[in-house]
Order: sequence, then structure tokens, then C-alpha cells
Amino acid sequence: SNGKGAITTNTAFGELSLNANTSGSNNTVFGYTAAQANTTGSFNTFLGLAAGQNSTTPTGSIFLGYTAGQNSNGTYTIAIGYSAASSGASGTIGIGYNSAPGSGDYNTCIGYNSGGGMTSGRNNVFMGTSSTTSGITTGSDNVLIGGQIVSGNVTGNAILADGQGNLAIRKDANGNVSLGTQSALATNATNGFQYCRGGAGVPTGVPATAITGHVPMYVDTTNSKMYIYSGGAWVILN
Repeated sequence: SNGKGAITTNTAFGELSLNANTSGSNNTVFGYTAAQANTTGSFNTFLGLAAGQNSTTPTGSIFLGYTAGQNSNGTYTIAIGYSAASSGASGTIGIGYNSAPGSGDYNTCIGYNSGGGMTSGRNNVFMGTSSTTSGITTGSDNVLIGGQIVSGNVTGNAILADGQGNLAIRKDANGNVSLGTQSALATNATNGFQYCRGGAGVPTGVPATAITGHVPMYVDTTNSKMYIYSGGAWVILN
């Protein structure tokens, strides 16, 4: 059956599921109140209690889990998990509890509460438990990988961190790159350093790979000298 609708290409199981359908077609619905408000949305799959419950016009979307995609009217939205992509817009992917809660388009959030705090930001990729919780709300075009990352409301950043939110690498919108946690290193520190490859003696090899705008570096550990490869030769810096 297909609730109250007259479109026979729908399949609905569960009390009040697909209850408001008028012209939506090719929907597959399982669960109490799943897709309850869907009127014209088509080619969707709803599975779980209240999955897509308040969605009226989603298209080509998949909502799996309790309240997954509950308020989403997105096109080609994927919500998997309890309350995943609850307001997911077009192209949003939310996998994990409360992932991708915002209404911005084309966000990809994977992990428990990943993308938490998001409102209207778009084109973001968040991977990791609670990445960007209460941090990025309207920022766009960011890539955050790692758990517990709380960043300012930035745009165009790429951040790699560990599962506790300790930064390993960060690239900001201006192309600046920083390594390690964003705090001063104590003069008596025994950890937290950046390392450069080196060897015992003067470098003689010709780097086989050229990266535009970058130069290879090398440390002669025997003579305590640092070199860069520039202009077709190794140049000593000190």
C-alpha cells in the first residue's frame, strides 16, 4: 500500500507512513510515520521510525535510521544513523549519530556528531567523532579529518588532527601551512618538533620529482649544514 496517496509505484509499510503523498512516486517507505509529510518527493528510500518524517519534497534521497533526514527536502541526500542529516540539503551525506545537522548543500560528514554545530555552511568534508562541534557554523569549503576538532568559523581550511583534536597539519584560506599544535614550544621541550630529512655528508643526488613552487631540503648531519636544491644544484644555507 502507499498510505493516502494514489500513486501505485510507491511502497509504504507502517502507520502514517507516506500519509500525505499526493503525486510523489517510486518511494520505498518502512516505519511508523516515516515520510509522513512527503507530498511530491520521488525516488526516495525511507527506513526507520520517523525517517524523513517532515520531508515534503525530497528527491532521490536515502534516509536510514530513527529520525534520519527528518526535516530534509534535499536532492540526492544520504542520511544513515540516528538523526543523521536531520535538515540535510542537496548532495549532503551524513553517516553517524547527529551527523551533518545543517541545511547547507553538499556537505559530507562521517562519524558520531561529525559536522555538529553546522548551520548553513556548504561544500565541507568532516570526518571523525565530533569534528567541528560548535566550531564551523556557516563556513564553507573546509576539510577536517580527525576527532574532537573545534575550529573557528573558517572557510577554505584543511585540518588534520588526531582523535583528541590535537592539530597535526593546518592549511588556511590564504595558503599558510602550520605543523603541530597551535601553541608556543617551551625552551626545554623534548617533543613537538618538526623534522627534516638528512644524512651523513654533502648531498649529491639530483631530486627526481619537481613540485612547482617548492624546493627540496636536506641536512648534512656530519657538518651541521642545511641545503636546498635550487637552480639545478644543492645550495648551502649556513
